[in-house]
Amino acid sequence: NQLSKPLTRIFEPIIDDVQKSLLQGDHTRKIHVPTPSARKGSLTMFAVKKATCLGCKVLVDKGHLCKHCLHLESEIYLEKLAVLRDAELRYSQLWAAAQRIHGTVHSDIMCTGDACACEFYRRKKVQTDIRLAQDVLNKFGR
Repeated sequence: NQLSKPLTRIFEPIIDDVQKSLLQGDHTRKIHVPTPSARKGSLTMFAVKKATCLGCKVLVDKGHLCKHCLHLESEIYLEKLAVLRDAELRYSQLWAAAQRIHGTVHSDIMCTGDACACEFYRRKKVQTDIRLAQDVLNKFGR
């Protein structure tokens, strides 16, 4: 309505029936068909996720190690296991500190994370690190 009256005034001298020809019809409908780039993001349409070697980070077609790192599988496994152990140790230390702060060992710790001394967000980050390290170790079991 805000555009129809000014457009009618502008186009009246040029077009006979402005309401029918300019303001109504199929050309005024908005049809939006989302493209794959609109759904996922512009560059992710072209990106393809590929596996990388756990030793040297080169792209591999199958498995988790390239042919050059295959003989080092045991060392790479122990290295990834050390990362998992380190994350588990950090989590146990943070969890013990949170239990000391809240004075409870058996009940759940209800922490909001707002400037809490029990380092809520660090515990969540370490939990994520543990999950990622466990996923890496699970690749060796396949």
